[in-house]
Order: sequence, then structure tokens, then C-alpha cells
Amino acid sequence: LAAAKAKGGAVVAAGPIPFLPYTHNQILHAVNLGSLPAWFSLVFLPRWRHTKTITLFTAVAYSLLYVTLAYVLFSKAIFSLDIASFSTTAGIGRMFSDATAVLAGWAHFIVFDLWTARFFVMDSASAGIPHLLVVPCILACMFFGPLGLVSYVTV
Repeated sequence: LAAAKAKGGAVVAAGPIPFLPYTHNQILHAVNLGSLPAWFSLVFLPRWRHTKTITLFTAVAYSLLYVTLAYVLFSKAIFSLDIASFSTTAGIGRMFSDATAVLAGWAHFIVFDLWTARFFVMDSASAGIPHLLVVPCILACMFFGPLGLVSYVTV
């Protein structure tokens, strides 16, 4: 998935972002680990004064990562947005056949799942819903996205 190039006699995997020396998998690992403090604060520290800031910062940072990856995809003609591709599973599969597109998609998922869970915490606090009832919704959102939303609207 990542092209290799010679650098000082050693073969180094080319990453998705030209100005960063990280591979797709290194960025994926960092994104997964980097989101954990936000998820942790939503589950265990929902009323902490820094929880809103941590989750906001994480969502914005990952949104910028998404925008950067999308720019790389479109600027290098690795990827072309064909609206007709959205009408078939084969077309969507082709769009995600590139590792950079997969990484962008993963950043997109994390941003929206995290933002939705952040909404659960803020909304439940203002509505007086006990946090213990919201924790399963947060976890469902983290692991299964839309299931978390469905579970929250039933609380």
C-alpha cells in the first residue's frame, strides 16, 4: 500500500503526508491512541472542566488530519471524486482501495463518533440524566457508531 523509496541505502516506507516521515500504520496507531484520552474523559470524567476542551481539541485535530489526507488524495490524483461512485458498493470499494483514503475515512469515523458521544455527555448533563445510563451509549458510539446514537435516544 505504501510505496517504498531509498533513503541513504535503507528502504523507508513512504507515508501519506509528504512532510511527515510516518507510515499509514504509524499514523493509524497514533490516531487510535491519541483519541483514548478524549474517550476516557467522556466515560470517567464527564463533569471535569477539561473534558469539553480535550474532546473538542481531539475532534478538531482529527478533522485537520482528515482535511490534510483529503488534500493529499486529490492533489496527487491518487483519488478522484466521482459522484456516481457513491451509488454502488463497488464504487465505494474502489474509493477505499487506497490506504490514504482508508486512513482519512478512519479519521472521519473517529471525529463523528467522538463528537456524537460528546453531545451525549453535554446533553445528558443538562437534561439531568444519570451518567451511568449514558456510559453504555458512549461505549456503543465508540465501537459501533450509530448504535450509540440509537441507544442514547432511547435513554
